[in-house]
Amino acid sequence: ESSEAKDLSETEAIIYEDDWIFLVPDLICDASNGLLWKVHLDLEAISASSSEVPSVLEFLQRRKLEANKAKQFCLAIARTVIRERRPVSMVARAIDVLVTSYSYSIKTGSYFKEMKAEKTSPSGIPCVNRPDAGNLTGAEISTAEVHPSALQ
Repeated sequence: ESSEAKDLSETEAIIYEDDWIFLVPDLICDASNGLLWKVHLDLEAISASSSEVPSVLEFLQRRKLEANKAKQFCLAIARTVIRERRPVSMVARAIDVLVTSYSYSIKTGSYFKEMKAEKTSPSGIPCVNRPDAGNLTGAEISTAEVHPSALQ
């Protein structure tokens, strides 16, 4: 086995390391290797990739970075479940996830903050969200080398 293949297999085996630092919402700092990872989740691909509807809905409801897009995908999933005449228990669980999330956001006041933020951008120009339909990978990750002294 070549050293290049060995290095590749060792890298692929590392799924998670204890010294990673997760920076909200989409950065992972790997201080031991001097890397900064930027993760981009393709919500459209994720929402289309699973038949476990309640789990996908719960995941989408927790997205803060692209909340409006996630809400649109949730409504599309709920509409699809109803139109496809899935079992009543699945429809009920899907609706329950949405109602629970909505109820929580009303109680905490985050719903009204989101509504105000979605209406205008900081410059006062109305926001327009266009889903990127070209990338169906589900997640896109880019890395950059970081000098360890920059992390202190």
